[in-house]
Amino acid sequence: MPSDDRLKQYQEAGAEFIEAARAKAEEFLRGLGAMGESTTRQASSTGKRSADQFLEMIRGEIAGQLASLGLATKADLEALERRVTGTTSKAPTAKRTAAKTAATTTAGAARRTSATKSTTARKATGTAKKATGRARKSPSST
Repeated sequence: MPSDDRLKQYQEAGAEFIEAARAKAEEFLRGLGAMGESTTRQASSTGKRSADQFLEMIRGEIAGQLASLGLATKADLEALERRVTGTTSKAPTAKRTAAKTAATTTAGAARRTSATKSTTARKATGTAKKATGRARKSPSST
């Protein structure tokens, strides 16, 4: 039986050794995984920055080439349209519908027509009053 006890001790020592080795291996793999995640995040961040810088360089080059051609930009066209229409709002006028534009034009024409008619009516009334006043003042020749 003494050899059974010794065998049992070797077996327990081997199990403890295996358990310790397994714990160390798991710890090592967790550390390795954390390093991998850190490296992946860093590489992703660096790659995104590089892509953004590359796109910014391309945009700058395209803008420079377009400027050298002398083409009008969207902002130039909107500013010109505001000058032509006389509006000062910075809202894009391209979003207006044809109906809104027609309604605005019709309303403006109606206001101008109404103003012209009222001015003409006032002038006519004033002329009639003057004529009536002259007729009263002048001696009748009958």
